[in-house]
Amino acid sequence: MSGNLTDARVERKPKLFETIVQTLRSQILAGDFVVGEKLPTDRA
Repeated sequence: MSGNLTDARVERKPKLFETIVQTLRSQILAGDFVVGEKLPTDRA
C-alpha cells in the first residue's frame, strides 16, 4: 500500500448558497445590475 491518500479527492455537489453566490457574482461582473439596483428576491 502506498499510503498516499491525498490524491483520492471526492467531488461534491455545490451547496445552494454557493451556487447562488457564484451566479450573482457572475451577473454583477457582467454588468447585469446597475449601481443601486436591488438584487433579485429569493423567489426570483
